[in-house]
Amino acid sequence: MSDQITKRPDSFPNPRTYAGAENAPPADLAKPRSSVWRYVLPGVLFVVIVGGIAWVTQFMPKTRSASNSPDPVPEPGKPVIRYHFTRVTWNAKDEEYVNETEQVKGSFEFPFENITDSAAELGAFNVACDCSYVEVALVERSEFEPHAKNLAAAPLEAKAGNWQWQKLTRDPKQKPQKDEVQSVVVPAKASGFVRIKWDPHNKPPGSKLQLGVDVWSGPEGNLRQRRADRLEVPIIIVAPLLFQPGRVNIGQLDTGHAVFAEFTLWSATRSQIDVKLANKTEDKLVVPVITPFTVEERQALQTRLRKEDMGGRVKAAFLLRVHVKEQVGDKQLDQGAFYRIIPLLVDGAPLEPSPLLVGTVKGVVDVAGSENRGRIQLGSFPAKDDFTKIVSLLAHKNIKLKHESTDPSTLVVKLQKKELTGERQRWQLDVTVPANSILGQFAEHSAVVLKTSDDPPRFIRIPVLGNATQN
Repeated sequence: MSDQITKRPDSFPNPRTYAGAENAPPADLAKPRSSVWRYVLPGVLFVVIVGGIAWVTQFMPKTRSASNSPDPVPEPGKPVIRYHFTRVTWNAKDEEYVNETEQVKGSFEFPFENITDSAAELGAFNVACDCSYVEVALVERSEFEPHAKNLAAAPLEAKAGNWQWQKLTRDPKQKPQKDEVQSVVVPAKASGFVRIKWDPHNKPPGSKLQLGVDVWSGPEGNLRQRRADRLEVPIIIVAPLLFQPGRVNIGQLDTGHAVFAEFTLWSATRSQIDVKLANKTEDKLVVPVITPFTVEERQALQTRLRKEDMGGRVKAAFLLRVHVKEQVGDKQLDQGAFYRIIPLLVDGAPLEPSPLLVGTVKGVVDVAGSENRGRIQLGSFPAKDDFTKIVSLLAHKNIKLKHESTDPSTLVVKLQKKELTGERQRWQLDVTVPANSILGQFAEHSAVVLKTSDDPPRFIRIPVLGNATQN
């Protein structure tokens, strides 16, 4: 295509004219409009809008929530409050040691100092733990420094003074309760303690308490210069008396034989503790004896427990030695499964659980079927229906059996004498679980107890295992 203008042909139609157009001056050729304003004007508008937003953001007054609470997660800033430590070290030789305590209320203080020449502010923004509450006390230097040193050197023996404590709110987003404050102002160069308190009355032994609190600090009234610190108190709940192992399996005890079983007892919380047998009976078949450890034995036990990660403190220790005899005179242990709890008293209160002995006493009655392993194996069954298990027992032909008792007592038992094969007599034992009488796993001590017609009679204890389900 060419940009050259050619002459109009004669056959091309003449342009239309209108009235008055004859006197109109000839129109100039159209000039292209300048494109400068097409780009300048939008740019100017953009700058004005952005500037207006920046001005509003910087100079308009800032508002807080209705509760006037601080920001939940403080922004990092330069430290104005310095904590001597943020995690308790209970044992200087073992920084990972977790303090063992009983189900009693407790507390710990973290020493802090305002390291600036201006007033600071301190509060908590995460108290979602096993803590009861967190509080702050400002303390004069003369009292602060001795207690701070004691907390670092011997935290278990350190005792706080009679200071004035201010309780911090657990949730900074909510309005403080009557006895709470949102934050505490710490004057320049002042010192004090943050105390974490706990009450583990509903925590079972073996529970590790979640005692970690997030606290914020910064220049007084300056939200953007706040800094977060986490204070931690490692605690585990223990019973007043611990023992190892939890149970001892004496194996199979044959006729006329005897065995010894030993348990190590210790207290991580009490140096003066009274440990006694709860049942002082004349039982000559199972005879427990408690002997205190010497100082050297106690120290050796503490070293071993730390290596095995089973604790770090032994204040008192004992050896529980149990002599188990199959027969003494005309007294004999019950045949079959052996299950015996050694009940103990600790400072007059029953210890639960207590050491346990298990095993088997060889007798003249056997549960037929190798899959039963000397037990009544009910397996899983629906709790809503009656369920019956038939078990065969084998005994010498001269032995006569009777049903004595069941545990649990809701079990229904029927014992029948069956065929004789050589010298062995078969008995049929029907065990019925009534509908809706049991739900879940059978307890470990569940059993059917039979007895012989001898004088005195011999008792045979047959364990019962099963699981009553909801389906």
